[in-house]
Parts: sequence; structure tokens; C-alpha cells
Amino acid sequence: MTIDCQVFDAGVDADLQAIQARSQSMHRARRYVPSPKQKECHESTARVRFLATGNRYGKTDLIVNEALFWASGLHPYRKTPPPPVSIRFYMDGYEGPHWTDVIRPKFRRYLDPKDTGGSFDQVYKAGERLLPFKNGSTIKFLSYNLGDTTKGTQAYAGAEVHLNVFDEHGQLEVYREAGARIGPGIEPQFLIAYTPLLGRAAWEYDEIWMRWERGEPGYACFTGTIWDNPVLSHEAIETYLKSLPPEQRDIREKGIWTQAGGQVYPMYDGRMVPFDAQRVANSTKSLVIDPHPSRTKGHHLLWCGVDQDQRMFCYRAVNYKVPIPEIADLFRAASKDEDIRRYWIDRHWGWAENETGKSIQQQYQENGIPVQPASGDKTGGIQLMQTVLEVSPSTGKAMFEVMDTCPEVAHQLSRYSWKPQSQAMREADRWQTIDERDDWATCARYFVQTNPRYTGRDERPVAPAVTATMRAIMQRREMV
Repeated sequence: MTIDCQVFDAGVDADLQAIQARSQSMHRARRYVPSPKQKECHESTARVRFLATGNRYGKTDLIVNEALFWASGLHPYRKTPPPPVSIRFYMDGYEGPHWTDVIRPKFRRYLDPKDTGGSFDQVYKAGERLLPFKNGSTIKFLSYNLGDTTKGTQAYAGAEVHLNVFDEHGQLEVYREAGARIGPGIEPQFLIAYTPLLGRAAWEYDEIWMRWERGEPGYACFTGTIWDNPVLSHEAIETYLKSLPPEQRDIREKGIWTQAGGQVYPMYDGRMVPFDAQRVANSTKSLVIDPHPSRTKGHHLLWCGVDQDQRMFCYRAVNYKVPIPEIADLFRAASKDEDIRRYWIDRHWGWAENETGKSIQQQYQENGIPVQPASGDKTGGIQLMQTVLEVSPSTGKAMFEVMDTCPEVAHQLSRYSWKPQSQAMREADRWQTIDERDDWATCARYFVQTNPRYTGRDERPVAPAVTATMRAIMQRREMV
């Protein structure tokens, strides 16, 4: 997702009252003294600020104070929208240790009662999970775990938000939905603080970090280590680091991006083969669907084929974010010159119901797409994919290939990772994968697990528009 970036003017403010207000704010925030690196993050006017650091750097102190600076309208380091402002503070669950032991104590410590008319416990509205300010500003606390709501991403809709704060790793769907909370004259900003325990498999790496490294406007990333925390003694830090598993030390100490748990498909390096219209037309074709009840995530449709040499490939990948009847119409328009023989759908999500009260599988069937459940054997599927992605020394080819019209598929297959071994062992499942942005990789695995075989060529002539259609889809892969 690309977020259009607009920033607030952070130039020199010649207004004497504004300068006095900022000085007053700095005095009132005397219990929080940011380090030079933390101050740099506070000063940034980038629309998306990302703090990727080691543990115990002081990330939560920074983001709690940033939220309070915005809500009070007295930011000591930069200009912010005038009150009242709306802030959403996303965290790991509505209750539990993240809230009781981390978030709530920080707000109790740093909140100035002059801003709210009382202490945190006096003014906080637990039923609404809302912290109101006298100037009309609000801080709304939300869980980024979709399982904590009954509405999925719709739970985050219907609001105009100035600042979105994410404490630790959240859901990509929530991040995208938060970016859509735009009102008149409002360009929502983001502040995300995260220790990259999931490594480069996490969505933040591609969606934020890589955009910043490429120099895309509106993104600013900040790093820091546990050693940058002036409050912690060297003895305390060393004791903590010695307690960590070796594979996690660099991550938790320095916030370094790693391939945390190793690649699921190390034999695949992202290679693609050129799109071949004749090969597609002469193949036995299938469609694989990985749906999701969330409109933000949408339905992933992958067109696949198997040729006369029994080699499998995928040649088209589209993410539709519209109702199923519209998806069916778009599918028929995209496939009008093709003979799709078999249709598969994710076994789990296929049985999920949405607002219609019908399962997703049933809705597809009612709209003329006769889907059937794909295999639910994840372990066997991964082992099979590892086999078919291996390049044969004799032919120089793999039994499953990705055409260059499906770069998203190639990217996901090459990035698909295991969970860190210690975490997987704690969860008693060594086959645990990091299931983020895995939709295309899952579709490819489902197709391979159907044991596809060439059953004869499509007798229809190759349409001249096929290649043009492929290229058009490459230009617009998401149908919103």
C-alpha cells in the first residue's frame, strides 16, 4: 500500500505565544527527558514514523509522550494540528499484561492532570477505552488483534483520526484501514514502535522500512539499541542479554532485521519466467482463491496451469476488494478467452460467513464459480512445494514456475519464513510459519496440492488480447 504523504510545516514559529506554550510543555513533561535519538523522532514531520529498536530502548515512553504532546496541543518539538485532535493508540489486546503492566502505567506516569482535569484513573472511561482532554482531544485505545473484535477491520472504521500510534507489531489490515480514516483537511499520521522479532517476514519491513530506504517521501525510520537507554545500567543490560536465546540477541539488543526463523523455501530465490501466451493457452488451467472476510484484505485469486510436460506455473494474480458478485463478474471478464477447468478455495475461510449469512464458498457457487475446498494439510503442502520449487540439475527448470506477470507471488515465496525456533518450540509446533502476507504463497501451495495433471489443450484459439490483458493487470493488480 502506498500512502500519499503530506506533512505539517515544521519551520520556525515566530508567534511568541506558541513559543511560550512549547516551553511550558517542555517544563510540564519534565518527567520525560528524551535522548538525542528519541528527540529526533519527536521532531520528525514525516507522515509515517517507524521506530525499529532493540528491547528496553524506551519505545513506549516515546510514543506515549508523543500521543500526550499531540492531545494537549503543546508539542515541544514540532507543530501539530490545533486541538481538538483525535488519536488512536493500538496495542496488543484490550486487557492482559500489555495494557496493565506497560501501557496504563506509562500514561499514569506521564499524563499531566492539568490537561485532563484529573489523574488518568479519574478521567479514563474504561467502558469506551477513551482518554478525554479538556480541550476536546481524545486518545482512543484499540486492539490491533482482529480476533478481539466481532467486526474485523470494520471496528476501526467511521472515524477521522489525526495520529495513529502502534505499540509493537500489529496487523497489516489495521494499518491499511487506519490510513483510510481521513476527514476534511485531515491527513492521518503514523507512529510505530517495534522490535523486529519476526525479521524481514513482517509487513513493516516492506511497507515502511524498504520505502524509507528507497527514499520515498513521507517515511522516516529510526533505530536504537538497548544501550541507548540512559536509565539502564550496563550490569542490568548484560544480565538481560545473557538470558536470551543466541538467535534473538542481535534482534533484542540492536533491533536488527534478520531472517528470524529461516526461509521456508530456501531453494527459491524469486526467479520468474517470461509470460508465455501460447503456453498458457495450451495448458490445463485452474483458479485458486484465498478469500478473507475483511474487505481491506480482499480476496486473492491466482490463475494457474499445467503444461504438456506436467510442469506447473501461475500466470495471473489479482487481489479483488469488492463483493463476491462483482468479483465473479471481474473474473469472467478477465477469463473470457480461457478454459478454467478446476476451482479451489481455502478450506478454512471458504466456510466463513459474512454479512449475507452465507459461507464464502456458497456465494461463489451461487455466482457461477464452482469452487471446492483445497487441501488443509499444511505440513505436507510445504514439503511438496519445497520439492517442486527445486531446480532440476538435468533440465535447469523447476516443476513449479512463476511467470513475470505474478511478481507478488515470487516475492512472497522468497520471503516466506518460519517462526523463530524458540517461539515455535514454545507453541509445540515446529511447522509454525509467519503467516503474514502469505496469501499468494498459500494459493500456490493449494494449487500444487491438487495434484494437477495435463488433460488436454484448450481448443479455443489464442486471443490476441491475452498478452495485453496480462500487462494491464500488471499495471493495476488491486481492484478496489
